[in-house]
Amino acid sequence: MAIPVVVTDVGGNSELIESGKDGILVPDKHPEEMANSIELILQKPKLAQQMSQLSRQKIEANFHDQRSAEALLECMNKLLKI
Repeated sequence: MAIPVVVTDVGGNSELIESGKDGILVPDKHPEEMANSIELILQKPKLAQQMSQLSRQKIEANFHDQRSAEALLECMNKLLKI
């Protein structure tokens, strides 16, 4: 959605976010670090814009519907041994 993200480092978030580059990962159960990271994004609009652009580019390049369909097809082919 081309907005900067601050998320906890749980589940697959670290697969999507390179912290400090295209978003910010914070440790789980550290609300003060989450608040500080959100404050950083709000205080530095150029950083927020840069992160937004880089994250959008990453998603467009790696996580679009065509790529999802290709990954599903690969899995199905492996199961069917094609």
